[in-house]
Amino acid sequence: MARPFDLISFDFDGVILHNTFNDYYLGILRDLNITWDPANELTLFRFFHDYWASDLSRKESAQHSRDEFWKVVNRRFLEKLGLPTATDETLLRLVQAFGQSQQFVDYYKETVLENVLGDLQSAGYRVVMITNRGSSVNALLEEWDLQDYFELVVDRDTAGEPKPYPAPFLHVNAVLDIPPHRSLHIGDSPYSDVQGALNAGWTPLLLDPENLFPDWEVARIQTLADLPLFLEDATPYTPKKA
Repeated sequence: MARPFDLISFDFDGVILHNTFNDYYLGILRDLNITWDPANELTLFRFFHDYWASDLSRKESAQHSRDEFWKVVNRRFLEKLGLPTATDETLLRLVQAFGQSQQFVDYYKETVLENVLGDLQSAGYRVVMITNRGSSVNALLEEWDLQDYFELVVDRDTAGEPKPYPAPFLHVNAVLDIPPHRSLHIGDSPYSDVQGALNAGWTPLLLDPENLFPDWEVARIQTLADLPLFLEDATPYTPKKA
């Protein structure tokens, strides 16, 4: 059976890197004896994806010092939890807790390294990474012995614009001489990964293990282990005619 794509791209955070930020953040709030309505947690988790993919986050990061930025961010987060009246003292305690915390991420080494990426290479796919992280992502890939699985790594500075702009995706197409309609991108954020892929004419695949985004009409998988089955019946994205 012919391959449905020639090129498969992976996001880093939330795909290669298992991001436990949701539990991590709520844990900090509990340690500070902050209470909230659990019904608001889904709104917060969705907002995490929305905010970090937005121009607003980049603008606010450039406007503020690190501590001031995290005060602004935490005020937004608490508003999504239904806590719009957080005091400056509470925000400062949150910033301090972030500074004292351990790394809140892990990576899917066994699944990614031994199964998915290796099998894709053996099947003849061109495998790349498109991430909104900076170039430091390359050091992490080397540390975890993952660098040889990616023919190309495009970080937020490579193409001049981050996802969801089409530039990073089209940069990959130009470098590898593969057209957009033969390209698949896998990411965990509908706002940066899905929309970015669509903006570039790629096929998006949403990794959504917690079903945070049931309202998005897009192909999805719950784990990377589901990718081979998806590829068996996948159909490349076709833009709708105006």
